[in-house]
Amino acid sequence: MSRAAIDVPLKGGFSFSLCRRNEMLSKKGVQAPKFLKTGTAANTEAVTDMASSQLQLHRYHTGQESRVVMALTLLKSHLFSHQGYVQATLVLGGVEVTGPHLHTAYDAHYIWHLNGTTRHNA
Repeated sequence: MSRAAIDVPLKGGFSFSLCRRNEMLSKKGVQAPKFLKTGTAANTEAVTDMASSQLQLHRYHTGQESRVVMALTLLKSHLFSHQGYVQATLVLGGVEVTGPHLHTAYDAHYIWHLNGTTRHNA
């Protein structure tokens, strides 16, 4: 069995030796790997976590519950600012003083509002 030409650290994390290794590899003509999109599921989870933490900070700051419209504005603003590079599909719903709300946001362009929604089974 041949021994590897490059020593790789046993544990993870940043190491300057990896910078020297990468520079040596690029001089030898080895191209760095290309980054791929993570997909809508990962983006949706990341956007949801971001919105959740922002809404929690708002509740701590004001001492009041956040409104559904505030959460929707936060999500729309985040998705629009990334101009479609964050691909996420979100369904946001809640009940507040103005009644029930159901909103769907797709990437940066499509928002559906269904206020006062109810579902009746026959």
